[in-house]
Amino acid sequence: MSQTCFQTSLRSWLVLALGLTMAAPLHAKAQVHSLNTTFARGNGQAGNMFDIKATVEIHVVSLDCHFDAGTPTIEVHTVPGGYSGHESNAGAWTLQGSGLANSPGLNLPTPLPFVLDITILAGQTMGFYVTGTGVPGINYTNGTAIIYSNSHLELYEGLGVQYPFGATYSPRTWNGTVYYTSAVGVTYCYGDGSGQFCPCLNIAGIEEGCANSSGVGATLVGGGSPGVLADNLSLTATGLVPGGAALLFAGTLEVNGGMGMLFGDGLRCAGNQVQRLGVQMPNSTGIANFGPQIASTAGFGAGETRTFQVWYQDPSGSPCGSGFNLTNGVKISFSP
Repeated sequence: MSQTCFQTSLRSWLVLALGLTMAAPLHAKAQVHSLNTTFARGNGQAGNMFDIKATVEIHVVSLDCHFDAGTPTIEVHTVPGGYSGHESNAGAWTLQGSGLANSPGLNLPTPLPFVLDITILAGQTMGFYVTGTGVPGINYTNGTAIIYSNSHLELYEGLGVQYPFGATYSPRTWNGTVYYTSAVGVTYCYGDGSGQFCPCLNIAGIEEGCANSSGVGATLVGGGSPGVLADNLSLTATGLVPGGAALLFAGTLEVNGGMGMLFGDGLRCAGNQVQRLGVQMPNSTGIANFGPQIASTAGFGAGETRTFQVWYQDPSGSPCGSGFNLTNGVKISFSP
C-alpha cells in the first residue's frame, strides 16, 4: 500500500474509532474546535454554572447541552472572571442568547438553537450559566474535581442552579460540548496522519505535532491579534517536554506546500528566510508562551505573511532518537 493510501486509511480509521471530526490538514481557516465533558448525567436541575479559562484567545460559537427529551427554552448567560460571587446576582450576567430547542433526550446532545459569539482572552476566565426556563430540565453529573482541558482551554466543574439564579447545588459537572474557534492564524502541518508521515510512525493526536516522549504531540496556536500597531500577538506552545528548551522561529513559506518534511522526531513546517524569535523553558506542564511584541521585535509589517513553528528538546527517550521535535505550524498574515 502506498504511503498516501495508508495515510488516508489511517485518517478514516481515526474518525471511525475515536468518533472525531477531522479538520482539513491544510489552511482550514476559522477551524471549529471542540471540548467534550461527559454525558454521564446522574443528577439534574434547571441549569448549570461553570467556568471556562482560555489558554489562548478563543471565540465560543456554540454548545451542545444535555436536556431531558422535549422542547426546552435554553438561555446562556456569561460573567467575566467566573461565576463565583455572582450566583444569585442576575445583574452581573450578560444574556448571550435564548431560544426554543429540540432535545432528543438522555445521553444525546441538544444543540443550541442560536449562535454564540463569546470572546475569552488568553488567561481570562469566563463564567457560564446554561439553563432551561422550566420543563424539561438539564442533566449534569455530581462533581469529582475533574478539569476538562485541551491546548486551548480548561473547563471546571460548577453548580446546579434553580431557575432563575436560584438555589445552588455543589459541586456539579456540566454535561456537554463547547465549540469554539482559535483567534489568530491558520494552523497546518500536523503529525496526526493527515499529511506527511512522522519520522518513525510517532503519530500524535488530532492537529498536534508528531508524538514526543510523553506520548503526545506539541501544539502551537496564536492569540492576541495580528495587528502590527497593537503588537500584541502571542504564540503558545503546549505539550512540550518540561526541562528542555523551546525555540520559536518564523519563515516566509510553508515547507513542502504545507505538508512539512522530516526533521528530527517531527516535521519541519516553516521555512525560507528563517528568523529565530526567542527561547523559552516550558513550565512543569509543558507550556511555553512567546510574545507579545513579536511583530516589532522581528520587524514584521502590515501585509506580510509569516509561518511560525516551535523546535523543542526531547532529551530523554525521544521516539525516534534525535532528541528534538517540533510543533505544528501556524500561518499568520499581519494587518495594520
